Amino acid sequence: MLRWCLCLLLLASAGWHMHIYNRRMWPNNSDLIQRWVGARAAFAGRDPYSPAVRHEIQTAYAGWDPDAIGRPLTREEAVVRWQSFLYPAPIILILAPFVALPWEYARHLFAGVSVLAFAVGVWMWIRRLIPRNASYRAWLLLLIFAAWPTWWAIRLEQPGLLVAAFLLLAVESIARGRQVAGGILLALATIKPQAAMPILIWYTLWAWHARAIRLAGGFAGALLLMFVLTEHFVPGWLPHWLASLHGYREDNQADLPLVNLCGRIAGTALTAAAAVPVLAVFWKARRAAAASWEAIRAAALALAFAPFLTPTHFTLIYNQILLIGAFLVLLSRDPISPPRSQLRWMAFASLAVSFALVPIAVFLESVLGPHILYDGLPFLLNSLLPIPVLCALVALHSPFLPNDSVPDRFA
Repeated sequence: MLRWCLCLLLLASAGWHMHIYNRRMWPNNSDLIQRWVGARAAFAGRDPYSPAVRHEIQTAYAGWDPDAIGRPLTREEAVVRWQSFLYPAPIILILAPFVALPWEYARHLFAGVSVLAFAVGVWMWIRRLIPRNASYRAWLLLLIFAAWPTWWAIRLEQPGLLVAAFLLLAVESIARGRQVAGGILLALATIKPQAAMPILIWYTLWAWHARAIRLAGGFAGALLLMFVLTEHFVPGWLPHWLASLHGYREDNQADLPLVNLCGRIAGTALTAAAAVPVLAVFWKARRAAAASWEAIRAAALALAFAPFLTPTHFTLIYNQILLIGAFLVLLSRDPISPPRSQLRWMAFASLAVSFALVPIAVFLESVLGPHILYDGLPFLLNSLLPIPVLCALVALHSPFLPNDSVPDRFA
């Protein structure tokens, strides 16, 4: 009963804080509208990466175009970043059912579909990894939807929420032996390449050793079909997309997380160093059965490493939804060896603090009144959360630590 009360408190706190934060956001402050406007242009025979469409995107997003406004920008207008299509053009195929709808209907329908798909993917992982009763599993699912990164992804109508659903469902499909479906879902996830890259590396290595022809065929066939259809609607889109990436860092003031934290040289070196144990884990688990403990751990590690490859800044914490698989893996067992146990609890302590910051922000707002400091409080630790999670998950695979037992359901 206590845990349900706690979960409801966290849900209510997140909802109220989002209400407070919404006061600082304009109505079309969304990560979907850029892609929606670009997709409508693409289906009308125009290039979504062109300057003309970019101006349309900026006008739809912010309500003004800096080149056509005809007056100096106000302070509020000046801080709005330039908006572009940016995503690989195959995302227009995902958005095809939504482009004929008015924006207000399209955004809510897309958010509803994304939330439903994400909930199904998370529930599948919970059922596979957590050997508890249905009540405890339902509580876990609700807790995940009480997390601030989940709320933030939903509020921004972030396509990454649907991509996370594709990735979670792909792992579950492959574990169930439905390799063609898994390959198709992995192909759909490539609309956000940096999120899909680590898990594509893992399953490429696994499929090579497992001779998983159906997985490779499903992925290659779906990817080829997406490319051909996209090329039909947006001829020559690939070089246009690659060219558009050059301005992404400047427009969004974003960089790799460890680069933001440690500087260009040290951050790049640390990101490369973090990739070494991740790749070592992939290599060690390459011969494991698709539904085995080792394979699921490797997939969770691939998802957890994705935020390290995604250019970000302080408020782009929705990528942390990819850590869900890692937390479920860590929750599914108690490591016996002290180093693993300590790193596991460090990851859970970081998660607990990230949850606690939301009701703390709500309390401070209620007592002292709204302030930008309290608005940003829930973003504070969430931006660093991937680091202890990755360390704890890598430690589970480390050959330098004593082996722990495999959970009973995987034995």
